[in-house]
Amino acid sequence: MSKPGDKGFTRIGDLLPGIIKPEMRPLSPIKQRLIEMPVTDEPDILYQHSVLCQTCMPYRDPGDVRTWQRYNGIVHLLIQAGQALDPSAGAFIDVGLPFGPKPRLILYHLNTEALRKQSPLIDLEDSLTAFVKRTLGLDPGGRNIRTVKDQLSRLAAADFRLGAIYDNRAITVKGTVIEGFELWIPRDPRQRTLWPTTVHFSQRYFDSLVRHAVPLNEAAVSRLSHSAMALDLYTWLAARDDFFTTSELAVWLETP
Repeated sequence: MSKPGDKGFTRIGDLLPGIIKPEMRPLSPIKQRLIEMPVTDEPDILYQHSVLCQTCMPYRDPGDVRTWQRYNGIVHLLIQAGQALDPSAGAFIDVGLPFGPKPRLILYHLNTEALRKQSPLIDLEDSLTAFVKRTLGLDPGGRNIRTVKDQLSRLAAADFRLGAIYDNRAITVKGTVIEGFELWIPRDPRQRTLWPTTVHFSQRYFDSLVRHAVPLNEAAVSRLSHSAMALDLYTWLAARDDFFTTSELAVWLETP
């Protein structure tokens, strides 16, 4: 297409910015995911613990920081980065704090598997790969799965402390979520990401989860899986009808 006096043609790419308006451009994958919420009478359900719906893990990589604290009302959470035995090095190594949306999503999955099997011992060999593909919509190979496995290792090694302040009293408990885990040795020596094949919830956490599991719509979780803040807001709203009363929280914290 040319104009009078032009000796050549105008490239179609030079014309498009004036023709295609911003509102006409294709939606990004994230926006597309948000509006394509499937309608179903019986949605798949994931679970989060009511107390953990009220507090949060880091949104972004905290770097070399080894502890993280947050509180909401009377509920306080402290996460301390842990260590894990590296099977290839034969020594304990530092593992960073879990951060971002993936450890949240992983914990939903672990909770769901534990409740489904009615056991604090969870085998991840096949279920995690299926979860990554189905709920996160990610290729269960390559960089994506390595990122998920890295966050799983951080979550498994971390030490959780929960506390509450009420009636001029402060109660602190080592409310460890994952009591033990088994690390897998990568077959490919170039793949340095260590990840658990099994995890074991602490009995206290598991027993409390059975009583205070907040149901989450898996489709909604999938749509929000790109944002840690969006997931926290969703779980907070989902848990509003199941929040601990002060006395219930105190009993959970004080019961061995």
